Amino acid sequence: MAINICFNGDPKFTVCFSEKRLYLNKVIESFDMKKIEQLVNLEDITFNTTGLKSIPIEILNLPNLKILTIYEYEKDILEKGFYNKEKINIDYTNLKYLTNLKILRLHSNFPNEIEYLKNLEEFTYSYSFNNINMFPIISTLTNLKKLQITYSDIRSIPSEIKSLINLESLILYRNSIRNITPDIKYLTKLIEIDLSHNLIENIPDEFKFLPNLVKFDISCNNLTTIPDLIIYLHNLKILDFDNNIINIIPYNLSHFITEYSKHLYKIDYSILNSYKLILNNDNNDINNDINNDINNDINNDINNDINNDINNFFIEI
Repeated sequence: MAINICFNGDPKFTVCFSEKRLYLNKVIESFDMKKIEQLVNLEDITFNTTGLKSIPIEILNLPNLKILTIYEYEKDILEKGFYNKEKINIDYTNLKYLTNLKILRLHSNFPNEIEYLKNLEEFTYSYSFNNINMFPIISTLTNLKKLQITYSDIRSIPSEIKSLINLESLILYRNSIRNITPDIKYLTKLIEIDLSHNLIENIPDEFKFLPNLVKFDISCNNLTTIPDLIIYLHNLKILDFDNNIINIIPYNLSHFITEYSKHLYKIDYSILNSYKLILNNDNNDINNDINNDINNDINNDINNDINNDINNFFIEI
């Protein structure tokens, strides 16, 4: 059994380690990196620090290292009487030698060396201070299952993404995405897509070729209509298109939402209540029926959620 050991004389400076995991919290300057080489069974290292200049050469000799997390804080520097954040610029040259990595999580400047990590299965990047506006070169990461790049300034999803044939989760919220390549259709293993909080106006028809999609979040964008391609997403369970500028819902899609919503685990209906339904059909009776059905479904969902919460409460007790 692995024993967790923590040295925490000052709450701001902590070292925790077990047989397989090492956590360094703001101790880079005082921690002897040579000690890492002795922890040959390490699989997971987290640097939660200020002042990391480069990937320590000592971790290159850890044969079992699979997970690397770097959360780098900006230093406050005094300039002309004001405190500003010092730009993070970690030297990632040594990263390309960690070819056995499975998971890489970064909050720092972006590493170009990531293209060498061909065994990587999960990559998470989130850093608003060093925004990247071009989609990174990751076409070599064909084993990637989860890609998450958030709080950056990516403008588009390029054709190169089609190389990520094993991708199951694509998380790109809080960017500046306007365009999505039609080649997204090649990512047929996708289960989850989160494109919320971007600038997207249109969703490519090719989305209908994603048969395994279960969750699709396109909220907080610039959509003016809900694309009827979602009719083809038969495994969809969670659909969120809230906070767009939708004013037209095609008739066939409105009917689909009414009928198919009972199969969804969650659907955000607020857009249907916030905007008047403008259907591509002049039959007012049909429109009224659809609106009534939708309202009934909303009420049923609320009642079901309440009942489920009560049942879960008694189960837990």
